[in-house]
Amino acid sequence: MTTVFQIVFGVIVLVFMVVAGLSSRTWRALHVVAVYFVFFAAIAFTIFAASSMKTREKWKQESDQLEKQLAVAVAAHREILHGDPSLDKQTKVTLIDARARLTRFSLDRGRVWRECSTSSGGTVAGRGLRPIVKLSTNPSGAEPRPNRIEAGAILYVFREKKSADEHLVPVAYIGEFHVTAATDGDVTMEPIDDLQPYQLNQLVRATLETTWVLYEVMPLDDHRSFTDPNERVQIEQDNASIYGVVDEAEVRRIFELVNAENFLDSKRALTEEKLEELIQLRLRDGTRFKDGDPNRNVFMKVQFTKPYKVTVDTVGTDSNLLSHHYDAQGTAIPQRLKRGEDVRFKVDDIGVLHVDLAQQLIADDTCVLLERIFIRDLTDYDQWFFTVRNQLRRLALVKIRLDAVKKRLDDAEARVAEMTAYRQSERVKLEDDQANVDKERAALTTYIVAKMAARADVLTKLSKLYQRNNVLAALLSEIHERIRTNIQAEIDAAP
Repeated sequence: MTTVFQIVFGVIVLVFMVVAGLSSRTWRALHVVAVYFVFFAAIAFTIFAASSMKTREKWKQESDQLEKQLAVAVAAHREILHGDPSLDKQTKVTLIDARARLTRFSLDRGRVWRECSTSSGGTVAGRGLRPIVKLSTNPSGAEPRPNRIEAGAILYVFREKKSADEHLVPVAYIGEFHVTAATDGDVTMEPIDDLQPYQLNQLVRATLETTWVLYEVMPLDDHRSFTDPNERVQIEQDNASIYGVVDEAEVRRIFELVNAENFLDSKRALTEEKLEELIQLRLRDGTRFKDGDPNRNVFMKVQFTKPYKVTVDTVGTDSNLLSHHYDAQGTAIPQRLKRGEDVRFKVDDIGVLHVDLAQQLIADDTCVLLERIFIRDLTDYDQWFFTVRNQLRRLALVKIRLDAVKKRLDDAEARVAEMTAYRQSERVKLEDDQANVDKERAALTTYIVAKMAARADVLTKLSKLYQRNNVLAALLSEIHERIRTNIQAEIDAAP
């Protein structure tokens, strides 16, 4: 085809040149030159027009193909984002679901540095209740990587240990530390507050026995901590956890490990009853409620009979400095938590709602109740440790006051003991004096008895003497009367 086109083009050029040559006899030279210019310009235009047409046809074919590919890609994007629109229930995880899972998983999680140790150039410098700790952030035997920790950062430090299945588990909280210096491979830090004896013990054990784990943000409690994150929860199943299947054996291993590692003294460890209570809370989380469960932990699984729309994103403020992620209506404030659209429930969709909202929708015939669900309270560990630290501070102040009171009581007791000893000594002396007094009293009693006996004897003798004196007095009186009578008689007889 190309050869034929070239032959035809050559013939046309020859014919034009012959005709133009013959015309030069009657035309002016300027006309002939102009005709040549027009002819060759027409040839150039024809070539460019043909090339443009060919290019257009080619790009049109590619455009049609790209439009078809775009339509397929848009459909695939829609299916990845929202799922297959032809299915009532999706069998695959959509991008929105995966994004929500990632958001929940990474919410306030921060960065984590595991298997930190003092064995690779790290040290622990004793300084009372606030030791300076230098750790290597590169795990032993692993390729060195920069930790990107900045001086001035606050880190939450735990002691970690491998479980029976060789998974690293944070088993004991050491404390909140302030980074004073950091390089790509190590970090130097000190406690923000005085460490308690329990924390110092865990710090020593982390240094000598196990490794450390550093958290940029205090780990969060989560309903799916012990479930498979890749498991797609079938919320429509009756009497099944809305958070997925919990590995009971794993829960028991971890809780028993943490209990044993935290409380070396068996007297301070959690009792079997308390440990079982904590385990059962995790196992029952998201399952059917039981009689006696607190009302605040009861939610309702409902099935919608009418379409329903919920606004989940707030309008306006988006700041990383916000202390709350949700407003009073429960809508998300930070951009990273926003869904970007309202949540829509179709007829026959199933959801788990708070009791207040569920009862309102049931009263409006928007949904019907399927079953009541028990959902445990989540623990704010950061606030809990903060509260415990404040309680320890208050208890320390109370201990100082009690120690002062005890010292005063001890001083008073010492003075009482001293006074008691003095009184005891005095009592011994008095008892000795009492013995002497008793001896003297006994001697005096004997003496008095003897004297009384002598007195009685003297009285008896005096009585007898008195009686003899009375007899003698009577005899004397009789003699005196006889003498008087004789004398009187003699007188009367005298002349």
